[in-house]
Amino acid sequence: MPSTQLTMSTSPSKRDFRCGSALSDRFVPPSYLLDSPRGRRLSVASWPELEGKATPRDTDVLIVGGGLAGVSLGSHLFHLGIDFLLVDPARHLGRRFLQRTGAIGQTTLRSPYAHYVGCQSSSDLDMLDFAKLHWHVLEDYERDQVRLATAGLRAIVPMDVFEGHLRHTVAAHGLDGRHVVDRVESVDESGGGFAAALSSGRNVRARAVVLATGEGTSAVQTGDPRVVRWDDDAALSSEAERVLVVGGGQSAATLALALLRRGKRVTLAYPADELHFQCLDFTADLFEPSGRLAYADHPEDPRFDFAPSVIHEFRHKLEVYEARGRLDILNRARLVDAGGVACLDRDGRREGIDHDMIVPCFGLVPEADVVGLGVTVGTGPRRNCELGRRVYTVGPLCKRVVGPIARAIEGQRVAVDRVVASIVGDLDA
Repeated sequence: MPSTQLTMSTSPSKRDFRCGSALSDRFVPPSYLLDSPRGRRLSVASWPELEGKATPRDTDVLIVGGGLAGVSLGSHLFHLGIDFLLVDPARHLGRRFLQRTGAIGQTTLRSPYAHYVGCQSSSDLDMLDFAKLHWHVLEDYERDQVRLATAGLRAIVPMDVFEGHLRHTVAAHGLDGRHVVDRVESVDESGGGFAAALSSGRNVRARAVVLATGEGTSAVQTGDPRVVRWDDDAALSSEAERVLVVGGGQSAATLALALLRRGKRVTLAYPADELHFQCLDFTADLFEPSGRLAYADHPEDPRFDFAPSVIHEFRHKLEVYEARGRLDILNRARLVDAGGVACLDRDGRREGIDHDMIVPCFGLVPEADVVGLGVTVGTGPRRNCELGRRVYTVGPLCKRVVGPIARAIEGQRVAVDRVVASIVGDLDA
C-alpha cells in the first residue's frame, strides 16, 4: 500500500476571523497547544457526585437530552424559576461530548473562551474567570492563552478547563437533581400538554417539550471485526500495533496523533487530494445578531457557504512522525466494504488493508428522529426554534434559524435564548 507524502493546503481561508493572533488575520494557533494535559481536576464537584438523581414527575418543561445544549437550557430555566426535568440515559450530563473527546485523546477546544456552556445573561461564572481561578494548575502556555482571551483575542481552551467549568455549571444550578437517568421513547399530546413515555415504563407529563438530542456518529456498514467506532474508547485502549485511521477532519487528526503518542504505527487515509484537517468554525459575523438575521432571511446566499477552516497546528507534529517512519499518509482513499471485509478504494482500485484495527472518522449527523413525536411538526423550526405548539428544539436542527453556528456551543446558546423567551411567553399565557 504505497504512501503519500504529507501535503496540507496552505491556501488562505475564506473567512476573516477578526479574532486571530496579532500577527495574522487567520486563526493559526501554535502546535504546542496540542500538548495540554488532560485529567486535572479543576472543580470541587466530581462526576460521581453529579450523577442524575431525579425521578419522573409532572413538570413545566421536559428537556429531552442532557448534552451541552440541555445544560445551557437548564441553567437558564433555573434562573427564571421555571420547573423542568432533563431526561438522558447517561449517568451524568454532558457525558457523550466528554466521552467522544476522550475517546480520541482530544486535549484542547478551538471554541474561544467566550463560548461556554451555561447562562451568559446572568451572574454565572464564565469560563475565562473559571480558568483564572485555577491559574495555579495551568501550564505556562495555557496561561498565555488566558492572557490573549483577556485582551479580547481568540485563544485555545484546554479540555480540563472546559470540563471543570461544565461540572461547576451542573453543580451550581443543581442540574443533577433535575436529571432523570432514562430514555424518552415517545412524546404525545395529552390534556393540553404532553406525555412522554420512558424506556423504564415510567411517564413524564409536561406543559412544553424541548428536543436537545444532539448528533450521532455516522455508521460504517461492514462486518469486518477490525472496524471500531471513533467515539468508542476501544480505539485508544486497544493493543493493536498497526492502526488505519480514515478521515480528513479534526477527529481523525486528533485520534491519529493520540495513537502515535502511544507508540502505534498509524496510516492516515483521506478522500481528498490534500489534507486540510477541517473543523467546524465560522466567520465572526454569524455570532452577531445582524449576521444571524441575514442568514435566516437568505440561507442559500453563497456568502454563507463557508468552507470549513484549516487546522494548521497538526501539521508540524504529524510531519515529525512521518519523518520517523511511524506515520503513513494515503490520499484519495475511501473505506468500502467488500463482502464483509473492509478495503480501500483508491480511484476505483480496491486495495486490501493489512492493519490490526480500522477506525473510520466520518463526523456527526443530527439525531432528528430520536423521539417519536405525536404532534404536528412543520418542515423546519420557526424563528423561535419552535417545531409545533410548545415543542421546541435546540442544536443542529436549528440551522435554518440561527445559521451554521447551530452545531456550535454559541449557536446552541442563541437557540436557547429564543426558546426560553418563547417558553416564558407560552407558560404565562
